[in-house]
Amino acid sequence: MKKFIPLVLAAAALAYAPSVSAADFLPGTPEFTVSGNALSGTDTVSGGINRVGLTGTETDNFIFRIGPATGLGIGLGSGSIITSFSNTGATSMLFNSVTFNNGVDTFIVPITALGAGSFGTLSNIPIFAGNVNTLSVNWSATGNASYGGQLTFVPGGIPEPMTWAMMIIGFAAIGFAMRRRNDEVTRVRYAF
Repeated sequence: MKKFIPLVLAAAALAYAPSVSAADFLPGTPEFTVSGNALSGTDTVSGGINRVGLTGTETDNFIFRIGPATGLGIGLGSGSIITSFSNTGATSMLFNSVTFNNGVDTFIVPITALGAGSFGTLSNIPIFAGNVNTLSVNWSATGNASYGGQLTFVPGGIPEPMTWAMMIIGFAAIGFAMRRRNDEVTRVRYAF
């Protein structure tokens, strides 16, 4: 009986705890607009985040992929995010946490107070082709708060498979030429 009472109290506390909901946004929704060809892996891609009329506590997940599903690192991503408020009534917004996961590592976005709002930026995050990338924003807001942000992907200098093949053939040809040159050493003979 002594073990049963704490379990009942814990279950009751969980039942009355305020729940934090999560919302997932994919490119092409009004909250997450994208320009550029995200599937090419060679185009610069920009994404805009726009969340308005926020009240309560929630986690927003902005989920996207860049490039074909080859698993190779194809470039760098950067982004920024900032809160804003309406002029009517008491409004406040707080970023509880902002993280970015590139399918391999999770990066914590440092948040800075900026006047009445807050601002966060993250630069040069490696983006891998075909991996699911997730920007997660956990916020608390009263009134009619909003936030927005910008994400940018810039393709990197990782060669395509055909370029790799040409480089390997070139190195093999150089190695073959060097080996052949060593075999053609000039021989000197003396007449006796």
